[in-house]
Amino acid sequence: MDLINIYFDEKNSILHCTWQEATRKAEWNQMMEGMFFYGEALKKFKPKYVLIDERTLFYTWIPDNQIWVNENIVPISIEVGIQKHAFVLNADIFITVALQQLMNEKNARNLERQFFETPKQAENWLLKG
Repeated sequence: MDLINIYFDEKNSILHCTWQEATRKAEWNQMMEGMFFYGEALKKFKPKYVLIDERTLFYTWIPDNQIWVNENIVPISIEVGIQKHAFVLNADIFITVALQQLMNEKNARNLERQFFETPKQAENWLLKG
């Protein structure tokens, strides 16, 4: 998938997701495909933790997109029992605010999550008891 790179760290049960530079030119239907790809990875690996690196995410989630993610993807996280979500934030304030709005939508409010500047900080938090 050109928009998102996903790999599973089986030892630590962390699903690592890194949005790619290609998101700069992505349309909503392509971002939906990326989110479906992410949802399928959640179902396949059933990780305890998710680390989403958004430093190279260049797509701003508008409110309608946020609602769609909240209704179609967030329930998968709940269903598979994700314990923690760690987000490495993008330097773009609009992208960061959109992510925080998404995480405040109805279904996402109950997910344990934190926001970080580096992947190392995020992983340390995920693995901390």
